[in-house]
Amino acid sequence: MKLKITKEDRIKFYEEFDTHEILYAIDNLDEIRDHISDSGIRPPQIRDDLLKLHTIAFDLQQGGPITEDLYNLTEEISSTIYSVIEAAEKVQETVDELQRLLPDQDW
Repeated sequence: MKLKITKEDRIKFYEEFDTHEILYAIDNLDEIRDHISDSGIRPPQIRDDLLKLHTIAFDLQQGGPITEDLYNLTEEISSTIYSVIEAAEKVQETVDELQRLLPDQDW
């Protein structure tokens, strides 16, 4: 179904939105996939890291020692999660900008 778009809306869209931003969003999505995709072969590294973190934290709860591994692993996982969030936010910003520029439609 073709929707209506005025000449003014089309000009606004052309002037205010760079379609390359969608390609950059795909790059950001690929960055997320690097962190959470299983590649069809094995689970993502962050899953293994979280399981290892659970083991270390559980041992600590049961009276085991606090180890440097606990600090290193929490830092690594946190950094990965922040990278995923940052990339996802960039994708969201691109889609939001495109959506903002779309003319209203009477459905």
